[in-house]
Amino acid sequence: MLNHPGFKGKVSGYYWANWDMYLESHAIPSANQPITNFQSDFSALSKADRDVYVYYAFMETISEIDASAGITENDLGTLYFFDPWSDLSPESCSDDSLTDTYVMKIKKNYKTKPDCKNASHYDNFSKFAKLSDAVKLVSIGGYSYNKTFEVMYTNNGGLNEQISDTFIKSTVDLIKKYDIDGVDLDYEDLDMTKNMSASYLALVKKMRKYFDENGLKDKKITVTCLSDPKYLKGVRNADFGFSNLSEFEPYIDSLQLMTYDFHGAFDFMAGGSNVTGFNSNLSNDTDYAPTFSVENSVQAALDVKIPASKIVIGIPAYGRSISNINNKVGKQGVKGLGQGVIDGKSFALVAGDMDNKGCETNAVSPCTGMFSYRYIIDSLLKEGFEGEQGIAPEIASAAYAESWTPPAPPKTCTEYTIKSGDGLWSLSNAWCKDGDGWKTYIFTDSKCTKNISSSTIKAGQKIYFGTGCKSPN
Repeated sequence: MLNHPGFKGKVSGYYWANWDMYLESHAIPSANQPITNFQSDFSALSKADRDVYVYYAFMETISEIDASAGITENDLGTLYFFDPWSDLSPESCSDDSLTDTYVMKIKKNYKTKPDCKNASHYDNFSKFAKLSDAVKLVSIGGYSYNKTFEVMYTNNGGLNEQISDTFIKSTVDLIKKYDIDGVDLDYEDLDMTKNMSASYLALVKKMRKYFDENGLKDKKITVTCLSDPKYLKGVRNADFGFSNLSEFEPYIDSLQLMTYDFHGAFDFMAGGSNVTGFNSNLSNDTDYAPTFSVENSVQAALDVKIPASKIVIGIPAYGRSISNINNKVGKQGVKGLGQGVIDGKSFALVAGDMDNKGCETNAVSPCTGMFSYRYIIDSLLKEGFEGEQGIAPEIASAAYAESWTPPAPPKTCTEYTIKSGDGLWSLSNAWCKDGDGWKTYIFTDSKCTKNISSSTIKAGQKIYFGTGCKSPN
């Protein structure tokens, strides 16, 4: 597949998200994945004559005035690092740079004011900028961050000139500082109106014009968007979506279609189909994918005059799961496919390896039942799940298990020596993602059997981080 002649000269893109540095603290922990772990993959693809695009996800813009953090109207639109702990290091971070420290300023806690010294660590963005054999793009926005763009829109389909100027200039500053190749605009508002679509187009035009007039003609602008064919044609629920997608074409280098998440737990919410379906299927000639498919999405983009050479389809490196589904065999010969919930039960979601620890009781960030492709192949299909079950792999695939018990997390106990300025709340928050839980996660002995009870600590003292915490070393 790597050297298939059909892929020669085609784009092979990879989204790396800054939360991949926290896999050790997931519900089913695995090794963290710094972006440098994938350099060999990028080089292999490049040597196979692929155009390798690497998207660093995500950065956002300041979209609200916050007097307590010193954020004024003049700051709106400024691009900032969404997760300095993953993105930066004390060496690459600057306390007097709003771009670098906005998150640190607003994510205050009552004991420690975040700054470059204690709120940055892994430096992934600098490492991303130094990758070779790849086109490097910073991805801005993403799911649920519509305000990143909409703060620049006016009600009549135009732009707030000051805010959009600030956004574009701060983006250019970032491109120049790190010598990266451009930006990916990931705007996903399901209810994008015609005026919002016009504002988005105006933003893309303005950015391209600024690039061209300021020595950045070679820098790329890509757009990532929802792949519902009706959305692409501006008729989702009659009125929503792009009213003018063809007009974007001259100003963008590629259009990334989010051809995934066609089905999932949301099908069992109010107004849903209440039956299972494929997460992503190539064509719609299957019994359980009558509406969404990669094929339908690509055709919709072609219909609105986006050339095939600029269309990039999305492939999910994960699957979605649902519990308490009827085990009847569907028309494709697959248990559970196209089925609803077992009579007398309600649908449920287990904690997948992509979920955060404690999602079972977290109302803000509940379990999604999402499993990475790697975990599905290495573990799930070896732990009672029946995979593929007669489905032609060129369409899609599914798996079913009569029962499944998640593995117990491996027990860990990591020694750490207290440094001057350390506090138990901030240490537990940084390494265990729960500052208030320091009495649970931190121990005084090397076997992690004696929980620490006093908040009084001193430099040179040894403490131990237990199961569920990342290594602080």
